Order: sequence, then structure tokens, then C-alpha cells
Amino acid sequence: MVLASGNWCSELFDGESRLFYGDLTMAINTLDAFSMAWGENGGRFDWQPAQYRQGWATIGDVPPSVEQFNALHYLQDEKANFLYRQLAGVVAKAGNQYTETAAASLLLDSIQKIIRDSAASDKRAGVMKVLNVLDSVDTLSALSAAQGKALNDAIAALNNRSDFCPSGQIGLFAMDYAPAGWLKANGAAVSRTLYANLFAAIGTRFGAGDGYSTFNLPDLRGEFPRFWDDGRGVDSGRGLGTWQSDAIRNIAGNAATYTQDDIRPNGVLGISNKATRGIVWENNWQNFGIQAQLDFDASRVVPTANENRPRNIALLACIKI
Repeated sequence: MVLASGNWCSELFDGESRLFYGDLTMAINTLDAFSMAWGENGGRFDWQPAQYRQGWATIGDVPPSVEQFNALHYLQDEKANFLYRQLAGVVAKAGNQYTETAAASLLLDSIQKIIRDSAASDKRAGVMKVLNVLDSVDTLSALSAAQGKALNDAIAALNNRSDFCPSGQIGLFAMDYAPAGWLKANGAAVSRTLYANLFAAIGTRFGAGDGYSTFNLPDLRGEFPRFWDDGRGVDSGRGLGTWQSDAIRNIAGNAATYTQDDIRPNGVLGISNKATRGIVWENNWQNFGIQAQLDFDASRVVPTANENRPRNIALLACIKI
């Protein structure tokens, strides 16, 4: 640095700060100037915070010393240098180098690059990558608020669609009415036109209605479903949607009807009105027999009711229209 009496002047020319006195000119690169502080290698007056806030009035009428000037310029340069380090850090994070020729647009480009490349897991404001499309495969981006609303609206619309389930699907419900888009599976005759999708799905499998304008729904009231055999051979000979009456496995038992020994029935058979009878031609104990009435009662073997059923719970069966 050159010190001389007189008035120093400065100007910014082609990106360089020029200090000149008379014919003497000194050029300092603008960006380099940000990385250094005035008087950092020279003597500096130790300003106290209260003095710094008061300004030149602190020294009264005495001209400020070189050390005081150094200290003031040093503090100002330190502030500018702090801001420069922040800007240079942004540029470096983007993988760029802050140069004199690229300074004009490099900062903006670097900030935009950081925003584009930042992962969505970085929750700091201003550095999160945001997408405004729903069909992106990017796993390191956040969704914009507008597209978040669009996604929520789309989900709500799907939940309210009447065709979310295919026509003809059977559903079980814990209320006594059919929900929207469903009909009770009660065997009713309904319009082939009004419920065209359902008619296309099940046709007249459960009844032809009036034969031309209606068709019947399946009547599942009080019934148990049995899944269609479809060629397996467990319940062969039945078509899809056909009805089957109740049945049980055969229950059997046996007992002798007349014997000299005691009658010992088993299974569902029992005895009543048991008595002894003698042989008419010789009335002695060796010719005595036992006679009894046989009874058949399945409740001796299984629980009974007026129908055959497993344990169950009653639900409302409906069909999707």
C-alpha cells in the first residue's frame, strides 16, 4: 500500500477496483479484495464497542491516527468478508468456482443447482428439491403443495367411486341397509337397463325376472355360501349360482331285538319298555328272554335343532351394481 499526502480517488473499472494518486495507480482484483481486510497486517487501534458506536466524536478534535483508520477499515472489511465467504460457500457447494468473469450469473446458477440437487430429506428451508408432477420416479424430491392437494383429491375421488369394486361382487355388511352402489342380495327382480353392468356380469343365472325387462338378484338371505367346485370334484355336478338343500351324513346304530342276554344298543339307538318274557313251553330261568322297544334319537350323538347349521353370525349380503 502506498501512503502519500493529497487526495486519493478510486473507481471500479472492468471488474477491478483502482486506487490512484496523481499518476500513480494501484489495481486490486475485486474478488481478491473480499478475501482480505484493510490493515490486517498493520497496527490497529483497539476500539471499544461504545467508541465504535459513537464514531469520530470519540477522539474529539485530535486527528485520527493511522492505527484508528486501520481498525475502522478492518472492521468494515471483516463484515464484507463474512458475506463473501457465505456466497463463496454456496458456489463451492454447487461444485463451481467463483471467478471474476463468472461472478455475474454464477451465484444465481449455483443457488438454483443446489435447490435442484438437494435431497428431499434435507428439511432446511430453501434447499429442498420440489417436484410439481405426480408421475415422477425421483426418490430424492419433495412434492409441491399444489400436487399434494391434487393427490389427496384423486384419492378422495377414488374412495367415492361407485365402480371401485366390479359389478357382481358379493359383499357382507354389518348394517341393515345396502351402501351406495350396492343392492341387497334378496332375490328381487330389477331392471336390466338400469343395472346394465350387473346384468352383463351375472345375466339370468339367479332368475330371468319377467323374461325381457328384468332379472333376479341372488337371494342369499339365511343361506351359507359354498364356493363353486369348478372342476375340483368335491362338490361335483353343480353349476355356478345353483342352490343346494340341506343334508347330513348318515347316522346309524344297532341293537338286538330279542335275546337271553341284556340288550346293549349303541349310536343313536336306545331302549324303552324293557321287559322279560319266558318261553311258553318251559318257564324256567334258562329260557327267559329280554324284550324292549327301540328308539332312534340323534341328539344322543350331536346337538340338534330344526335345521342343520355350523356356528355362525348374521350379516347383510349385498351385490355390487
